[in-house]
Amino acid sequence: MDLNNLKPIEVYPPATEKEIGLAEQKISRIIPQIYKDFLKITNGMILDNCVLYDTESIAEMYKVQEFSEYAPDYISVGNDNGDREIIIKAEKDAVLCGLLDAGSIGTDEPNWFDFAEWLENGCEFIEEYEIDLARKGKICIVRIPDEKTKFLTETKKIFSLAVTASELMKGVKTLPYTIVEDITGARAQKLINQTSFRECYKFL
Repeated sequence: MDLNNLKPIEVYPPATEKEIGLAEQKISRIIPQIYKDFLKITNGMILDNCVLYDTESIAEMYKVQEFSEYAPDYISVGNDNGDREIIIKAEKDAVLCGLLDAGSIGTDEPNWFDFAEWLENGCEFIEEYEIDLARKGKICIVRIPDEKTKFLTETKKIFSLAVTASELMKGVKTLPYTIVEDITGARAQKLINQTSFRECYKFL
């Protein structure tokens, strides 16, 4: 994990396995490995444009923001020094974070971004990312429209998904949900443009 481009105001001693384990125990959720790796470098960080939570703050914000009730599959790992939380899936292999207004937790979908890349780029918030046509990445579903059945049927057809309808239905219960991997930005853009719900997909 490369933190060389960061200009923190404050850093802290690394979190111990015991501290990480205690935080997970308090929230009954897994802290993703990508964030554990960060915590083992510094147990939290303060920057000009955001704060990244330490182990105690992760547990505290899970309770304060009522994640257990409104978004039990996610945790908050930071804040933009304003009203938006930096959330991530409470899964071991989760790597995508998103900015979400605290009042919209559980009711809206954030703009997702890769946590490690964001750190490497100096933690700059970019609301919309242009697709790098040459880069290889993955296509994710980041939101579900009201016309859910039409959306899922179209998704399965356009992206030639080798999954059953029930598997797809189950997968999109927790977003973002990856549907295509190892694809160029150019190909991803072409496929997404064929859909009726372009705002529901993102190339990452």
